[in-house]
Amino acid sequence: ADLPSAQRYGIIFGCFVFIGTVTAVLALLTLGGSFHRIAEQEKTGSVTISDDFKARMDRPLLMERLLDSRERMMQQNYPDRAPRKEGCTNLTKMLLNVPPPPKGKSAKDDTTGYMKNFVVAYRKCQDQPGGPVISGRPEARFEAFARSYAGCGDHVSLSYRRSYARMYEQICCDNHKTDDEYGAMYKSDPEFVVGKFCWLEGLDAKRHLAKVHAATSGDMYYHKK
Repeated sequence: ADLPSAQRYGIIFGCFVFIGTVTAVLALLTLGGSFHRIAEQEKTGSVTISDDFKARMDRPLLMERLLDSRERMMQQNYPDRAPRKEGCTNLTKMLLNVPPPPKGKSAKDDTTGYMKNFVVAYRKCQDQPGGPVISGRPEARFEAFARSYAGCGDHVSLSYRRSYARMYEQICCDNHKTDDEYGAMYKSDPEFVVGKFCWLEGLDAKRHLAKVHAATSGDMYYHKK
């Protein structure tokens, strides 16, 4: 009764804060299922918290979603699809590089934009080549960059065209042997995408487990990092 009013209000509000904190903690434990798991552990005598693998099985995974999307896309676009012995599907044609126009065709008649992009890329590589010039073949690096840049077509981003052209230039113009190899490949198969075929490496738990889990767990990539 002899306490000042300020101290009385302080004690009252302190009680309210304490009661509110305890109530919030109990509500979180109840809604989060902690009490339910404790009761289950008392009955079973074992830990009931699921591991990462079991938790992933209860939610949709990225790989399964991609496989379902592929099956749906194939059914919609190719309902009567039979085993193909030659040629390419419409989807594959969209992914291949743009071939150069036939000889004798003018730039005005080129609907793919190959010749225009070839000239732009050739001059760009002349100003800033991606490496030293091959001895005896001063134009090899410029031509490699230009034909790969123009082969990407106008339907891809500019950054992709530049990156792909630089990669192709580095691989093609490493030495005289690679220039001959990729030059002959381009003449025989101009639509071929360099790098679309690769050797597959067997998975190793120590090296690949974390990346495979991040890609297939269904979570946003590196969301928790």
